[in-house]
Amino acid sequence: MTETVDAVKDSPRPTLAFIGAGRAGSALARALADVGHSIVAVHSRTPAHAAQLAASTGATVVPTALAAVRGADITFATVPDMEIVRVAATIAASGAALAGRSLVHCSATHGPEVLSGLRLTGADVGAFHPLQALAGVTSAPLLRGSSFAIEAGEPLRRTLVGLVDKLGGHVLDLPPSGRALYHAAAVLAGNAPLALLARATTLLEEAGVGRAEAHRALAALLAGAASNASEG
Repeated sequence: MTETVDAVKDSPRPTLAFIGAGRAGSALARALADVGHSIVAVHSRTPAHAAQLAASTGATVVPTALAAVRGADITFATVPDMEIVRVAATIAASGAALAGRSLVHCSATHGPEVLSGLRLTGADVGAFHPLQALAGVTSAPLLRGSSFAIEAGEPLRRTLVGLVDKLGGHVLDLPPSGRALYHAAAVLAGNAPLALLARATTLLEEAGVGRAEAHRALAALLAGAASNASEG
């Protein structure tokens, strides 16, 4: 079930920051920059990744997660699931007053509750998960027209819906009780085809076809099947 996107066209565009500059964060930052959003800060535990993303989006590399949150209206925590709570706790422990700022994670498995400690700082929190297979800056175009699961209170939710609108995407109407099934569906659709492709490649090899040729042929078949699925 999807929600019709109805963002306020005249509202100012929020400034954005990213904590984490891996595959998902880089793709999302680049995609949002491409539709006119200002990426003002990037923080990563891997300085080289932060520098690359900053160079790609015109952002500034900042030394801490707190600096990222302080520097933008909305900060996306695009870090591994196991790091989300640690990032939020570190920011909250600073004692900084963050009223008017928002921290949003991009995990498929958690809702905003994993960031609840930040509410003591006055910050708003939310979850914003792109339902897409992302592999860094070069995969940013895949986010155009994709679906996104959003959980946040107002007015943050409305602002996040506006970001999806800018990307030409769709907001999934997902109740909190459905998050586990949502994650399972995402894993099944996103990972299972790759496992099947690997197995099919092995079978074609055993039939006497070279591995590179087998992979190329079957990847084209999989792409065709995916295209057919999108039409249906």
